[in-house]
Amino acid sequence: MGDPASRMKVLKTTTMPNRLLTRGLTTSGRLHSSRRRQLNFKSAFSLLELLVVVSIFSILASLLLTALCKAMTQTRRAVCASNLRQLGISLNIYVAEFQHYPLGDEWGQAALTGSGGKLLPYLAHAYGVFICPEKQREVKDNGRSEAFKLFSYGYNGAGTAPDGRDFLLGMGLLHRISETRIKVPSDMIVAGDSGIGSLSDYLLSPNEIPGLNESAVAGNPQLPSERHNLGANMLFCDGHFAYGNRRKWIEKTFRSRRQWNNDNAPHSETW
Repeated sequence: MGDPASRMKVLKTTTMPNRLLTRGLTTSGRLHSSRRRQLNFKSAFSLLELLVVVSIFSILASLLLTALCKAMTQTRRAVCASNLRQLGISLNIYVAEFQHYPLGDEWGQAALTGSGGKLLPYLAHAYGVFICPEKQREVKDNGRSEAFKLFSYGYNGAGTAPDGRDFLLGMGLLHRISETRIKVPSDMIVAGDSGIGSLSDYLLSPNEIPGLNESAVAGNPQLPSERHNLGANMLFCDGHFAYGNRRKWIEKTFRSRRQWNNDNAPHSETW
């Protein structure tokens, strides 16, 4: 059994490790708990960080929206160019059969879906190719849906001749123009984007009307349109098309104005 003193020594030696172990576990638990609280605190977003993230997403969304709008605008312009290309093919077939170009009124008849028009039989997609998607969007925004309001392409009937006069310079306003009269087909405008908003005109002209800007009329719908980023698509006699700013098409220079006349001369006397 031993004496009481020796039993006390044994008891102390056996209980000391247990106490140390308990203290160690308690201390370790406190450390783990403290680390968890630190990790939880670090993983949470502050208000400033949240605002930074939201602002970054807003910037990315605006950039994406801008790129998407530009892509849609380019797509509509490409569809417009495709329409003009089809119109060029149909005109070439028409000219090959009749050896002359249609008159301005005959071009305008195609704007009326019920009239038939002499050009429609030569078009693969009939009336639809006379509608520019950008023009269609403008007309819808103004609440208009009539067929003529959608008509998008004017015809160069009179060339640079002013006030609707027919000096036999264009594609034919009152008198027919034969195929052989076109001196430089690759440099002769046949038709192109025309109209302002929901205003349409079946003729295309480079001539501004004096005093029109001061009147109640929104503008001259016979001028090349600015609906494609301030520019217009133009169709030429050889079937190709080109895009340019309105100023480029109507400026009073020899280079610009001769593109409107079938003899490829600028005819400055008509300016």
